Amino acid sequence: MINALRYTEELEKAGFTSEQAKTSVDTWMSLMDQNFATRGDFREYQLANSSDLKDLRLELKGEIQEVRAELKTEIQEVRAELKTEIQDLRIEMQDLRIEMQSLKSELRSEIHRSMIQMGALIVTTSTVGFSILAFLISR
Repeated sequence: MINALRYTEELEKAGFTSEQAKTSVDTWMSLMDQNFATRGDFREYQLANSSDLKDLRLELKGEIQEVRAELKTEIQEVRAELKTEIQDLRIEMQDLRIEMQSLKSELRSEIHRSMIQMGALIVTTSTVGFSILAFLISR
């Protein structure tokens, strides 16, 4: 704290009149009261900022929790969609396997029928050929 009386006395010792010294000290005191921060001002500012920072922290924490919850929900939705798509693909793959097995069986059956028909054609051709040969020889 400023000791106004001491400064007034020092100014008087330096040659100021009592009135000049009092006016000078009053002017400086008024100027300092209006323009200089005191320890109390700093404490008040510090408390206000501290409170503002706490409020900001709480606000940010709340927003972070909201974003985290939203992301969690989105991830769960995407996970569920992917599981469904994977299951659908597995079903489609199983259907394709069944269809391939069916086509394989049909192809084997068709090859088997074609071989039987070719065998019958060979036997028929051979029989006709032998008959023609027997006819020609007997003549």
